[in-house]
Amino acid sequence: IQNAPTYVNELALRPLNMAVLSVLCSLFTLWNSHTWWNSHGGWQPQLCRQAKGVSDQWVQGDQRGECSVREVHLSLGDKDEMVLMWRTHEEGCGSKVMYGRGEGPSHADSMVVEEGKVLTVQGEDMCGEPANEEVFTAYLHKAVLKINVDQSNWWYQIQGSNRVFKFKSPPKTASDSGFSFIAFGDMGQADDEHNYPGAGETVNAIAQEMRHRPVDLLIHAGDLSYASGSHHGWNHFMDSIEPFASQVPYMVSIGNYDYGYEGDGLRDPSGAGVSWFPDENDSGGECGVMSAARFSMPGARKGDKPPFWYSYNYGNVHFTVISSEHDCAPGSEQYRWLERDLSSVDRCKTPWLALVLHRPMYVVYPHEENRQIGEELRAMLEPLLLHHRVDLTIAGHVHTYFRTCAVASGECREEGITHFIAGTGGHELTSMKKGLTDSWAVEGCNDFGFLRFDVSWDSLQAQFIRTVDGRAVDEVTLRTKKGICNEWA
Repeated sequence: IQNAPTYVNELALRPLNMAVLSVLCSLFTLWNSHTWWNSHGGWQPQLCRQAKGVSDQWVQGDQRGECSVREVHLSLGDKDEMVLMWRTHEEGCGSKVMYGRGEGPSHADSMVVEEGKVLTVQGEDMCGEPANEEVFTAYLHKAVLKINVDQSNWWYQIQGSNRVFKFKSPPKTASDSGFSFIAFGDMGQADDEHNYPGAGETVNAIAQEMRHRPVDLLIHAGDLSYASGSHHGWNHFMDSIEPFASQVPYMVSIGNYDYGYEGDGLRDPSGAGVSWFPDENDSGGECGVMSAARFSMPGARKGDKPPFWYSYNYGNVHFTVISSEHDCAPGSEQYRWLERDLSSVDRCKTPWLALVLHRPMYVVYPHEENRQIGEELRAMLEPLLLHHRVDLTIAGHVHTYFRTCAVASGECREEGITHFIAGTGGHELTSMKKGLTDSWAVEGCNDFGFLRFDVSWDSLQAQFIRTVDGRAVDEVTLRTKKGICNEWA
């Protein structure tokens, strides 16, 4: 065959037409079975032998517990990239991934094999106690998949596993085809050993929602695992989200239980060197190390500092993610970055502008301390956000659900920002004063649940889905701000 692709040893990065190869090798096997070659042990062309060897090699790790593939999850990479991560128990395990367009290896038009990298994380990498007292090594694998065709079906299979996962590539920026995403905060570990009463409910409810109404993106607005320095806690959490995070990009922001620490910040991956809330050790000394290692977010190439602050486009939405655990006062490093990011948004291509952070800027009673911090955040950030006509914010931290009107300076105004607070992913719920007394607080409930957003070019429908019964107990439709494209241009 002229110019036929070859499938070389060591799984070199190379396209392979699997359908053609399968047919050719099957025909040769049929012919071979009726010839002299068969009685002498058979013979196959090198291409077929190597393809079979690769297939056998690919799944043999399933039989080796130390190399079993765990905690599979996706995240958006930079342009035309999808990042895939997973964990193995020991070192020396393969980091290769087969992937391609279509429904799976047997129906693939073409296939690529990508060699990933291994990142190790140890207790000594943490900033403080108890995290830095733990003796462990986590072997985290990362592969970057090139996906330059928008809104098409893809599959992948990780070396050492016989499981085939599927996902859909994102729409192009400025696409008017619409998409859906789920958002929540404050989940914790969905297993019987830990006191996160709603985490299991949320995991099951999201999986159920995605079966009946698929979504394209998942957003976790901080307080991810509540591991508080325990690497086992992270393993439990990552296992629990795999059923959906292996199919849909799982995008995170940083919360106080992911980052807050006391003392020496020399190992702080954000470079801040000190927590903005120095008296809180909510992360158990992790200082964001585990969050940054386990979740690869986009933007480092363009000067962002993921997963602490970064941004990305998805279809017709620009998502800006910031850390409420770092200094965000005017003049700070994060604030200067935020100014640049918001100024760069092309509202003719992405008419929707969403801000994701952990601590909310508007807080209902009786949460006095969080309310005070929210007012401080508002004083720092709201003028800038209003100037750039941000449409909505998504936050957690307060373990209840409430939504504001389009609000500016504490008053409902047409030019304001709608704030969604959903710290309802699984950690024990907190009280909410009966009856919303603030004029800007228009809806709320004290239930475990998550937000679902369905986005089109000119409208965004938001629903709060209660996990106990799958009911939408709050719903609102936002419209794009008038003249936003002309104003930007």
